[in-house]
Amino acid sequence: MAGKSAFETAAAPEVPFGDSMLDNSDLGDTFTPTIHADNDEVHLRITKGEMHTKETTGNVSIHAVLEDMDDDHADDINVYIGIPNERTELKVANKMRLRRKEFYQCFGIDYSGPVDVERDLPGKDGYVIVSESDNPPFGRQNSIKSYIQPR
Repeated sequence: MAGKSAFETAAAPEVPFGDSMLDNSDLGDTFTPTIHADNDEVHLRITKGEMHTKETTGNVSIHAVLEDMDDDHADDINVYIGIPNERTELKVANKMRLRRKEFYQCFGIDYSGPVDVERDLPGKDGYVIVSESDNPPFGRQNSIKSYIQPR
């Protein structure tokens, strides 16, 4: 008989009151995330960068998670920047490239050579103008209206 794996021998995490009941004493520490007003200028930091492929179309985009540097309670902003492919129309592809260039310039990302999205994006900061919208089922959210170029 072979030895047990680490997964099989690891102790289950302790859950207060048993396997199906929760204590819920931590729920007193919740807060309502801040949502900025339409057209606010916000200082953001990239906390995560990854390549994202949409399951239904196969289209690829950069996915970046942005946090407010001045408000710990502000909701994060998720940005998807499309990458053109051979099916993308000329004018649409140009708009996608311009948006990516504006993003890179805003956050001080050197795009003179290849960009490793997972390594080169996190930690960069920049200023943006946000829009505010109601996005069912997620509720009120901010998105990026425009990227402000470095001052």
